[in-house]
Amino acid sequence: MVGLSMPVADAETVQTPAETADPPDPESAFLGVSLAPFKEVVSAADIAFDPAKRGAVVVMKILPGTAAEGTDLQVNDIVTMFNGRDLPPDHPVKEITAAIKKNNPGDTITLSGFRNTSKITLNGKKVDPGLLQKSLQSALGTKGSWTDAEVRRHVVVKAFSVSIALGRRSDYLTFMELPDLDDVVYRAAAEPTLLATLMAEKWADQHATIEGVTKRHRAEAGRRLPGLCELESRFHREPTKVLDIAERMSTDLAHTTAHDTITLLMRYRTGNGPATTAKPDLPPLPESAEQARSQLWNLLERRIKMRQSLLGTGSAADLKQTAEIARYLHHRYISTAGAKNLPAGVDTLSEALLELEQKWDIDALYQMQRYIMSYFTEKRLRRLAKLLGANETRSYHSSAGTIVIGSSGADYHHSAADLTIDFGGNDIYSTLRESQRKGIIIDCGGDDVYRSTIPFQFGAGFLDVSYLLDIEGNDSYSAPDGSLGSGYFGIGVLEDREGNDRYECDSRSIGIGMFGIGCLLDHAGNDTYMGGYLVEGVGLAGGIGMLWDNAGDDRYIAHGLINSSYKEKKLYDGLSQGFGKGIREEARGGIGIVFDARGDDTYRSGNFSQGTGYFFSAGILIDHAGDDAYHCSRYGLGSSAHDATGIMMDRNGDDTYYSDLHAVCGAGWDRSVALFVDYRGHDRYESRRGFSFGAVDHNGIAYHYDLGGDDTYTNGFYVKQKNDYHGGRSFGAFVNLGGRDTYPKTFENNAMDAHGDFWFIDR
Repeated sequence: MVGLSMPVADAETVQTPAETADPPDPESAFLGVSLAPFKEVVSAADIAFDPAKRGAVVVMKILPGTAAEGTDLQVNDIVTMFNGRDLPPDHPVKEITAAIKKNNPGDTITLSGFRNTSKITLNGKKVDPGLLQKSLQSALGTKGSWTDAEVRRHVVVKAFSVSIALGRRSDYLTFMELPDLDDVVYRAAAEPTLLATLMAEKWADQHATIEGVTKRHRAEAGRRLPGLCELESRFHREPTKVLDIAERMSTDLAHTTAHDTITLLMRYRTGNGPATTAKPDLPPLPESAEQARSQLWNLLERRIKMRQSLLGTGSAADLKQTAEIARYLHHRYISTAGAKNLPAGVDTLSEALLELEQKWDIDALYQMQRYIMSYFTEKRLRRLAKLLGANETRSYHSSAGTIVIGSSGADYHHSAADLTIDFGGNDIYSTLRESQRKGIIIDCGGDDVYRSTIPFQFGAGFLDVSYLLDIEGNDSYSAPDGSLGSGYFGIGVLEDREGNDRYECDSRSIGIGMFGIGCLLDHAGNDTYMGGYLVEGVGLAGGIGMLWDNAGDDRYIAHGLINSSYKEKKLYDGLSQGFGKGIREEARGGIGIVFDARGDDTYRSGNFSQGTGYFFSAGILIDHAGDDAYHCSRYGLGSSAHDATGIMMDRNGDDTYYSDLHAVCGAGWDRSVALFVDYRGHDRYESRRGFSFGAVDHNGIAYHYDLGGDDTYTNGFYVKQKNDYHGGRSFGAFVNLGGRDTYPKTFENNAMDAHGDFWFIDR
């Protein structure tokens, strides 16, 4: 049988408990670390490690607020023993996570192994490994050669043993209230000397400014408009806490599992999350082919009942009008042409959406989506392959729909199906007309091609739930719009676990939500995401859209279908890559998220992209590691306009930020909140005009933080606030800590100055 290896536990990073055949139990024992297999050979006087005889795992991350935090366990520790027993050489990550899962919360476990400590010396003096090249250049000067310096690395290997009392998974997953902090605007820069300086110089004045702007933001947040997403509202109500909330989000997204992702996004949307997060009541593994088919029919019947009860009344008239509103909004977001006439029976869009919100049952969608994702586990798919056979393609029909079972060879799936399960091979899924629509797709392996010429396909929940799971292979996905992990008054998930994949669409796709949740999850590989407009992590009215990529050197491209709304030649509107958009004065926007865990990535888009919000929405882009390159035009990289929130966080790497125009890297306009944070690395910033890097106006709050490295800034600084929209004041803060930085004229390294409502701080 081809394609059922499903190497989940050997992924580059694995949480504990492992994401194994079944979704994790919220009440199960939880350590709180990310692990990866360790393959190197280490020899020392007290340790001999042979990966062919002993297994080992390396601690990649320690989650805050979990059992592992605060113990003697450290990142980069190599664990070779669990409770005194050696780890096996094959699948050590899976072994240790399974062992943890067998324990109960409160049980004490012991991890043993070794840790490396090392230092690098240049001509006998210790240097920072990250600055070795610059230190060499400084030591040698312009006349030196590489042979003139002595560089040595000293490694010391020490044994360790740590005992840890396990916690509960639910303790970490709970959406905790954040602590109150006194003026968290300075949190990232709160080293004692700097904070003391700020308090001594105009602290009271800036404190009053922040209070005044926050008061205006809270007043606006109370406006009664449809499409409310609780997390976006919280950004607006508490703009001084945006950094803390964003850091919590960054941690959540880095350590969530595929099964927990929808739960997490539900919390972001509703504040309290779903009615229940209990493990779905799944049937046992089938014992016969008849029982297997019965379970699959039951799954489809449950989906039909869920769809019938979506609006509470479940009436055909209500569903029809909701479908008309969904299609109206779908077109309204790309152009007013073709969306001028409201659906039948709707007087004003805002009133219709407010009424719909009161009776729309998104929790029913969530419970069904979680059931589907939990049902198709590794164990169950292996059993289904054994019982139903993987030698040829067959179809089964009933009143619940059509089920297609593919073979382990190359299949061509061109007919309509409510559920397709394919056990391997290089397959083609083709949807060229309405009569060929496909619902749930589970593909177990092979280099597959998914192509559609009609909208709402391949993990697209339109008034429904939908799931596409591709377990391995280098795959290609293409569809027009409303596809590839989209939720329009529904929930849609596209999950690809392995391979160098390509995702391509026209518009409004690749992780997009509107009064629902759309999610694209890619676990590994060097991937390409390409679309035109409103793509790659977009949240529209009342929705959340997320593109989550766990590993690989990826390319994110939004090439534009619409010329710039500001009339600049050769530029375009992107509205993509972590973007939220409301319909001004009619409906709030949603939350658009792009999360990339690691890899050297490239992001390219136009206006309003890369962590940008517009009108009561939130756009968020978080990149955890890698040397990345970002290119946008106007309003991008943690910027926002008109009562919105924009967040951009890059946690590691030597990055390049380039804008054709301005309003990037922390720029807030018109009662908006903008946050840009680059945590470390030697970075280059280029904004062609003068409204970037903590720029703010019209009662906005904007932060630009660069917390390490030798950085270069070209143009972009804005110090002439107008505030003529609403009167009052704004607050903008530029903070750069560490390194020897280069600035344009009037700004310099190691200086602090206040320009009206804009603070420039370099330390």
